[in-house]
Amino acid sequence: MIRLSPVAALVVLVAACSVSQDQEVALGRQNAAEINAQLPIVTDPEISDYIQALGKSIASKTSRADLDWHFYVVNTKQVNAFALPGGFIYVNRGLIESADRLDELTGTLGHEIGHVIERHSVKQMQSAQQHLS
Repeated sequence: MIRLSPVAALVVLVAACSVSQDQEVALGRQNAAEINAQLPIVTDPEISDYIQALGKSIASKTSRADLDWHFYVVNTKQVNAFALPGGFIYVNRGLIESADRLDELTGTLGHEIGHVIERHSVKQMQSAQQHLS
């Protein structure tokens, strides 16, 4: 059985037709499983629960509130955050520690949530596929 990488799987999905929300979520879930196995994810329940609650409170006010949103903290000092398709958001510990105020952290979470709402990953893959055609 041939196993496609998550990016290859998305290219196949994009080439076949437009990507449904279920396909987008499935791809995000698969990518998240791989990332969670490779990156040092913070497992402290107090930190994890706080970020999950904060992120979900923001996401619940969006046009994609119906997604099952997941928020993770990566245990690294690098100041960064990123989003995967389907509602999987990662924020680095360094970004949290460098935020002087709560609005800085919520702004970053909102920015990453925006990438998911606008389906930027899917649109990038569709654009790349069009350039290859």
